[in-house]
Amino acid sequence: ESPAVNTEDAGAELTYNKRNRISTGIKWADIADKNTALKVKETTKQNVYPRPDYQGMIDKGANPMIVHLVKQVYDSLAAAPVTAKAPTDADLKLYIDAVNRVMKGTIAWSNDNEAVGTWARKQISGRPLSMIEMTTASHELLDAVYPNGWKNFREEVRILGGNKALRALQPGREEGIKAQNAVKDGWPSKQEAWQKRGYKIISRADLKISEGYRYELDKKVPVFFLKAGETTQGRFESRELADEAKDAFKPMLLLDKYGRIKGQFDTETETVESARALVKRELKTRISDKGTAVESAERTGEARRMAGEDVSSDRLQETFGFKGVNFGNWMKGESNQAERQLHLNHAYDSFMDLVEILNVPPQAMSLNGMLGIAVGAQGAGRNAAHFVPGVNEINLTRTSGAGSLAHEFAHALDHYFATQAGLAANKEPFLTEHTGLVDAEGYTKRAGKKVKAFGEDIRPEIVADFKTIVEAMNKKQMSHEEIQNRRQEATDKAKKNVERWLKAIGTDFREASNAQDNSAEFTRLADRILALDLGEGMVSIGGKSHVSPVVSELRDLYKKENGRPYSVENIKSLQANLDHYAYLNSEKASERDHIPQQVSTDYAKNATTLDKEKGGKKYWSTNLEKFARAFDAYVSDTLEEKAAKNSYLSHAGRSGDTVPKGLERTAINKAFDGLVDTIKTKEESGHTVLYSLEEQSNVQTEKESFGKQLDDFQTGKLKSGESLTVGSTPRVLTALGAEQLPITIDQNTLRKVLEDKHGLSPDLVKQITEQLHDPIMVFDSATQPDSKVVMTELTHDGKTVVVAVHLSKEKKHHIVNDIASIYTKDNDKIFGKWIDDGLLRYMNKKKSREWFQTRGLQLPKVETAIRGYRSKIIYDYDLVKRQYSFQPSGQPYRLGAVPLRDMVRHLAGIIKGISVEERNGDPWIVTKSGHDVRIMEVAAINPDRVALTIDYHYGQAGHVAGKIAGMYNPTKPDADKPRTIHLVRDVAGIWTLSHEFHHFLEDIGVISNADKALLNNKIAALIKRDPHTYGYLQGRSKTEQRAEWIGRTLVGVYDAKTATGRIIQKIRNIIDRIINALGIRTAAGVVRDIETGNIYTRPGTQERESQVQFAVAAGTNRSPAVSAAAGQIITSYYNNAKVKEHQDYAAAKAGDREAAARLVEDMVKAETLETARQRFGSGV
Repeated sequence: ESPAVNTEDAGAELTYNKRNRISTGIKWADIADKNTALKVKETTKQNVYPRPDYQGMIDKGANPMIVHLVKQVYDSLAAAPVTAKAPTDADLKLYIDAVNRVMKGTIAWSNDNEAVGTWARKQISGRPLSMIEMTTASHELLDAVYPNGWKNFREEVRILGGNKALRALQPGREEGIKAQNAVKDGWPSKQEAWQKRGYKIISRADLKISEGYRYELDKKVPVFFLKAGETTQGRFESRELADEAKDAFKPMLLLDKYGRIKGQFDTETETVESARALVKRELKTRISDKGTAVESAERTGEARRMAGEDVSSDRLQETFGFKGVNFGNWMKGESNQAERQLHLNHAYDSFMDLVEILNVPPQAMSLNGMLGIAVGAQGAGRNAAHFVPGVNEINLTRTSGAGSLAHEFAHALDHYFATQAGLAANKEPFLTEHTGLVDAEGYTKRAGKKVKAFGEDIRPEIVADFKTIVEAMNKKQMSHEEIQNRRQEATDKAKKNVERWLKAIGTDFREASNAQDNSAEFTRLADRILALDLGEGMVSIGGKSHVSPVVSELRDLYKKENGRPYSVENIKSLQANLDHYAYLNSEKASERDHIPQQVSTDYAKNATTLDKEKGGKKYWSTNLEKFARAFDAYVSDTLEEKAAKNSYLSHAGRSGDTVPKGLERTAINKAFDGLVDTIKTKEESGHTVLYSLEEQSNVQTEKESFGKQLDDFQTGKLKSGESLTVGSTPRVLTALGAEQLPITIDQNTLRKVLEDKHGLSPDLVKQITEQLHDPIMVFDSATQPDSKVVMTELTHDGKTVVVAVHLSKEKKHHIVNDIASIYTKDNDKIFGKWIDDGLLRYMNKKKSREWFQTRGLQLPKVETAIRGYRSKIIYDYDLVKRQYSFQPSGQPYRLGAVPLRDMVRHLAGIIKGISVEERNGDPWIVTKSGHDVRIMEVAAINPDRVALTIDYHYGQAGHVAGKIAGMYNPTKPDADKPRTIHLVRDVAGIWTLSHEFHHFLEDIGVISNADKALLNNKIAALIKRDPHTYGYLQGRSKTEQRAEWIGRTLVGVYDAKTATGRIIQKIRNIIDRIINALGIRTAAGVVRDIETGNIYTRPGTQERESQVQFAVAAGTNRSPAVSAAAGQIITSYYNNAKVKEHQDYAAAKAGDREAAARLVEDMVKAETLETARQRFGSGV
């Protein structure tokens, strides 16, 4: 029976859970060991000194006015440290001390009746202190806080906000009146929403009439103002009229926060209801940003789990490397198990979808182990979800969190890279908020020099991609039609402005005291102005002022008719508007329209509008929020391209002003594509890191090394016959079955590439290292077995460059992946033909799509051709998954029919040198060398649940076809978790156990490189000789071939079936033993050593230090005859002719130890022997 699935908390208890928050004021010791962002986030006034209980103070007898003065002091303190730059630890500690000092002193002062009484008497009398009062102890609030003077605490005052805090600590008459009015209005009683929004109810009697004056022809004329508070409601010529207006109002009035009358009513009850209704209408206009309940979440697309399989909290946490998976208190218990299980299953599927979209390993989702996941643990349901920077936890609310995961992950990603950029202590610790001064390459200018925008700890490419996304969200290129429309609007507006000035000037003409009938002439000149018939040049009208001739004529007309010049200022204003109108109609303006112009995106403008409607602090229009919403849309669109949907992960199909739309959305998605392409991962301290550290990757190092070798080749410095190492085998080729070996190119081939045949430039060839790691497509060779043709992004004379790689070729005693040629294809259609022929093995979808489009090929037709071969093709996002091994038919001794312990003991009976132990209910295999591995029975295994270092085994017969039968999970020596073999009930057989056991043997290093080479050659020969029996091994990696063949050989699957066959096999075994006794290693000898247990006691055996199965450094070629356990090679003999000519050679080869010793003494240098003795002991 399946073990119960854990749906409770897993991993660490998340520090920001609602149940874990500190309710009393924090001290520096509470946060001193936290990360920078968390320390900054926690150091706020509310956290340091929670808001005092003002009502409680009054209930205990304090005067309400004095309590309000305490409130004024508290409110005057800055909500967070006031610093010129990001706060340091010293700043945070100072702020905590400063807030506590002020509030402690203020509370003490408010409880000192004598001090409070002295202050009150002073405010009432308004007189200065008497001599007696001055000589007695001070009763001032400021002195209560700073007994030795505030100037001794300048830094504390500064970090609290400076003068604002100082003013509040010296309350006077103004502060007293403020307190008195607040108490009169009901403070500190709880206010309704309409009161909090500034609405106020007054009676008609509260309207006041005040008298003022205005001037009319140098005379003072009285005027009467009707006011509600300080806001004027009307102006009247007499008090009687003002009184009539006042009496016309109903008894009760509702004012907004600006004092404007919003309504008048007969009763106070009606007025209150109206205020409530106004607020309710305002709230209705707010946009709901909530997601949906988990029960409503839908997902379509590639399955991430087996049908009916449930994910445990532990599996979710371990698969993605989260620091913890937590549920809120109200989701605990058996009654909520089904709901928790829904969240776990959806979260698992969603993060797997993100893994594929971002093209990273599952462990990268934890952002270097910093991220935690909580459901219903950190919120009250007001929001769908939130991410807490510094705490680094995503919380999804229980009732409406579904659909918000991608949004919150975007915030986490934004903060993660901000931390790498050194912005963790910033008020907004998100990279999107700090790209303003960054250029398109991720650099900025300081002191006139171009430098990395954020130092050495983040790659400029990452910064540049964030800059591109921010620009795409906020700015867009205007289309030709938009430019024309904008210009036309501007032209129409300019014309109207000219018309308004002409109308105003025309009025002045008509109203002039000496005006005659000049309307016809004025109209003629006005028509000329509107028709831009301005005359030649400009005419001076005095000083530096010049106008068009037609405008000068207009001015002259006024002087002619009225005897005085027209207003210079009005004429200059007309000319200024006319100049702008003329410019918009000029060719110069038309030319400017062809210059690319940027304007705000609708996405940005809508966000600004939403914030304006909301009021208060910016939210929608912040870059960090727009980034999260745009990422959510990007995830939805990417899934839709794959005919998939996940409404738990993202707000699929969301529309409206909160998301980008149309061409803007396309541009933003393209910018996100750039970020996804740039993000790389690496293993660091047990976590998969999205890497932003500025250090050369292996690819860059290998590229530089190959470039230097190429330079040496061209200058004749390279030794004759020496091959050039291009780099290590890229993941794309190992995923297609290639060994992790050096990729090399010999000098003859290189000469053909550069000079004789293909004529490619050295600079182009130097880029091959990089291109092999990230190609457009990879094909099987149509003519050469065990060869791949890599299609690169490079071109020569407009033709695409390809690289032919022969896999596992022996070159001068070394096994390498050999570049046979680098050349161009004359006809682009050949790639389509190769696809149609079924040769395609790998495709980068984005690069392929772009390549086909630029070449004018019909992509839909090509994709249709691909579909027929889908099972043979991997894509760029598949590289984050492990290659799987498939099991041939035949299911003897299947787990389920046989208990797990019996199966393990059966293997121990077949293979010597191992024993079986029982630990905590699980069987363990322990080898003679002291290594151990746990064996576990599971109901099912999903390929997506594990990282790249785990090997799988599939079942294929009958009802178990395509299911994973087992997997081996290696563990680094310093890790806590043991090596484990998982076997699936009703699917795994004894051969599955032996298959995974071979992975274990290679992982602990008892199978040497020499052994692997022998096994590879053996398997290749078997496939060639008997493709019917061994053909299923083709197309797998060498590692999987070895595990499958050894595993099945050990349990007798390949034993001869006939009497004659058994006799022949017996003879072969005898011959093989004789050959191995002569010191010549064979594949059967390797199998026999595993069976007998001798494999664990051979000299030189050591445990591997890495999970990588083949780790040959670039430029290091190891002979297949030398064990990896030997470490660094001391010396090598490439020419063994002299060795064979030695008189003791034949006897030594036959096994004569004395002859072998003489041979070594004669042929090996003394210093070489000494080095060997130092490494292997004096017995050498």
